[in-house]
Amino acid sequence: MITLSAEYVPHARWIPEVEERNDRMRKMFLDQNILIACSFNPAVNLTTVPFIRTLNYLTLLNLKEQAGMVRDVDVSIRGYNRELPSWWTVKDQLLDMVQTAGKNWNIWQPDEMAAYLMWRLVWIHPFEDGNDRTSRDLGYAGLCCKFGRFLPGSRTVVDYLQHHRAAYFSALRHADQTHDQGQTDIWPLRNMIRQGLREQLDTTLHI
Repeated sequence: MITLSAEYVPHARWIPEVEERNDRMRKMFLDQNILIACSFNPAVNLTTVPFIRTLNYLTLLNLKEQAGMVRDVDVSIRGYNRELPSWWTVKDQLLDMVQTAGKNWNIWQPDEMAAYLMWRLVWIHPFEDGNDRTSRDLGYAGLCCKFGRFLPGSRTVVDYLQHHRAAYFSALRHADQTHDQGQTDIWPLRNMIRQGLREQLDTTLHI
């Protein structure tokens, strides 16, 4: 079993530059796919396994050899006492997440879809690293596509969640705990997404 830790960073002096470049590439990929998808088919569902893997690949490019690859080992998260799904179930778990999103695409509200995608991807932890960043990007793609448009604003929901990491992780853990009790509650995460969206749209008023 591998224990995941943010403290392990190869070639540390190059990491900030590589991460900054990866962030630009990932954001460009995300924005372009949302724009194209919504232009050709408003409210199209971008939630596919290849799309998710590409987001992770662009997050970890030149940082991890396993960039974009679904993990084939069991992992744990240091400091968080939760057993993650066994590696051999991960592909099925991803497909189930995608299918659940598809079945509820015309039923769930935008913030509900975004919160589900963020929480479920982190819950599955399909990659050896970069799961949090991948989940936020995936949820944001779901949010935009549910609205059927590229959402304006200079500081996005993703930026808001990144800035409020403690509350974001608390909301994820709340969803985990209630899921273990048989009734998944993603309302705290939905409320954060709503607040982030309000602040994102507010930035358009000050341009």
